[in-house]
Parts: sequence; structure tokens; C-alpha cells
Amino acid sequence: MSKNIIVILLLSIGARSYSQQDESIISLDYALAPSGDDQLDYNKKQIKLTYPLKLGDFSLKNSFYAAAHQYSSNDLSLGMEYDTDTYYKIAYQPEINYQWTNNFSVFGFADMGISSTLEEKLVSDDYILNYGAGFSLSLKKTILNNIEFGLAYNTTFGKQQFTPLVKADFQLSEAFNLQAGFPLSKLAYKINDRQSLSLQHLYSGNLFNDYPSGETVEMQQVSTSLDYNLMLDTHWGIHFSAGYFHKNDIQLHSEKTTVQSYSNPGMTFSTGFQFKL
Repeated sequence: MSKNIIVILLLSIGARSYSQQDESIISLDYALAPSGDDQLDYNKKQIKLTYPLKLGDFSLKNSFYAAAHQYSSNDLSLGMEYDTDTYYKIAYQPEINYQWTNNFSVFGFADMGISSTLEEKLVSDDYILNYGAGFSLSLKKTILNNIEFGLAYNTTFGKQQFTPLVKADFQLSEAFNLQAGFPLSKLAYKINDRQSLSLQHLYSGNLFNDYPSGETVEMQQVSTSLDYNLMLDTHWGIHFSAGYFHKNDIQLHSEKTTVQSYSNPGMTFSTGFQFKL
């Protein structure tokens, strides 16, 4: 894999949102992360279908996810433009919740599928399995609405390892909601029934198998972004986001050896739409 391919880094797709979502939703998003280098461009396209089910005290949120991360590189000295590697993730992401009592519930989730270039036949390293579990305690009579604690085996720090899950949900007013925790913290403001703003800080990472080269690509990001969401009607909505990568690191591994390592913080932009079924 050439240096041009790996200077610019991938956006997060692995963080659990912790959101309470009762509708079936299809979302399509496009993200761009300029590298600050005129010779490089990066974009990500993703689609996700979420379908929740509720059976008594059990609720199951089924999500199907697919994303493509693509690089373009321009060699100004030769006057050439060409595409480099594309990384794919295709996954089924179930999340189950059991309401044990009125104030206490337990949850578990998984992220299983393929994370690879898909340039050759599938091998064992192309398959991924992330998972986690925890509990949630509701405190409805206080400003602190809800707290969650859990443990996940995922790629938040690039390579797969166990990471903590922490969330405290504060309802500051009718318009303001604060979610403080790890890997996601978010301050949300409800402008009206159709519009909202949110400022979020996210720790995220990814791991891809590059079978033709016999290497793995490990990514770590820490980002802050401002998001605007608009519901056009009862079914259609759009969003725009602008942010900054405080940490945007990549490591290329061959077996147990780190072949190359880069750090490239910078701006990130994304937009997309969602459709509620």
C-alpha cells in the first residue's frame, strides 16, 4: 500500500449511539474529509436500515449497515488523477434491551459482518465481531434522567479490545439535553418540532483487512462536530455536519510489525437524509 493511500483517514462508523429510537429508519450519508493536501481526497458513502421490534419487556433494534471509503489521489507532477483503495464494511448490528423493572434495564449489542477491501476471496480476517453489554438506570424525577454503564469489545481505539461504556443523560430544559460519557458526549438543542442542533464529541476507530497486501489498517479518531437536523415532513429529514478531527491517526500493520504510521488532524464535513417508514 502506497503512502498516498493511507495519509488521509477514515471517519467513524463503530460507535454505539445510545439513542432511544422507536421508528423504522433508512438513512443515507456522504462524508468528506479534506486532507489539507491538494493531491489527496477522501469520501465515505454509507446506508443504514434500522427496524425496531418490541415484545413485552424485550425490545430489539435490528440495523443493517453498509459503507464504502474511497480515496482519490492526484499526482500533479505527472498531471494524473487516479483512484486508490476502497474499504468496505457490511454488517448486521442487533441491539436488545430488557426492561427488568420500571427503573432498571439491561442491554446487549453486536456488530458482525465484513470489514475489508473485498478485492480477493474472503478470508477469516475479513470477518468482524464486536459486542457489548451493560445496564441502564432511570431517574425520572431528577434532572439526571438516565445513566448507563457497560463494557464493549470493539475498535474504538483502532485494534479490537475491551472499552468502557458510560452515559449520563441530563434534561436541562425542554429544549436542551446533555449526554455526557464515553465514547460519545453530546449537547442537543431542540429549535422546534422539526429542527434541532447538536454539538458532539466522539472517540472512534476502525480496523480493516487488506488481504492482497497481507496487511491490516488500524484507525483512531477523536472528533468534535456541530450537526443540524431538519425534518421536511413526517417521513423525510436531512442533516448537515461540520467538525474537526483533534486526533486522526492511522497505522498500517504487517503481522505484528507496524509498517507505517501517520497523524493527520483536520476538518470533516458530512450530509445525508433519513426516511422514516
